[in-house]
Amino acid sequence: PDLALQDKLQELVPGLRTWANPYPAVGVFSWDWHQLVNGAGAVTHLSGLGLGAYHDSVVTGTNFLATKLHEAISACGDRTAIILAGYSQGAQVTADVFQRDLNADERSKVTAVVLFGDPYFNGGDRAVDRGSFSGRRDGLLGKRPEFSASKTLILSYCHSHDPICQGFFYRLGPTRTLDPGALTTLQHKNYTK
Repeated sequence: PDLALQDKLQELVPGLRTWANPYPAVGVFSWDWHQLVNGAGAVTHLSGLGLGAYHDSVVTGTNFLATKLHEAISACGDRTAIILAGYSQGAQVTADVFQRDLNADERSKVTAVVLFGDPYFNGGDRAVDRGSFSGRRDGLLGKRPEFSASKTLILSYCHSHDPICQGFFYRLGPTRTLDPGALTTLQHKNYTK
């Protein structure tokens, strides 16, 4: 896996401890028919029988991360300073845990949340949105609730033409227009640059 962010953070913050979520990440789509079915499972939240591999993977990752954060916060108390980062499905898992699984006190222990290519990117959450994204587009799987006002630094990066965080269509009033640039994953795979 690409550990560029982890390596850079350890370089910048001596003594930093990192933890990589060990869940089995699964792609939303590819041209393989199993993956197309898996993509349908991602949208519908199907589970089991191989149809919901994406959804099941998110649930597993969310459970691992929530458990790890509850343990770290409990063990370290006020000395806890946590930075959460996630890419693609990992961004979804990270943001879901921050928004839904942590109480206000636990969220206050999170110093920063950095997301790259979130499948639930909210193109209208200007307090956190970063990158060349279009505000007329949201994530492929839907629109994340806005992050509430918080002392936590939250940055959600999305590139224009990234089909995962921008979907395939522009919203123009009641109509949708296809973005031909989103028919490849090139803009989803270049966040380390």
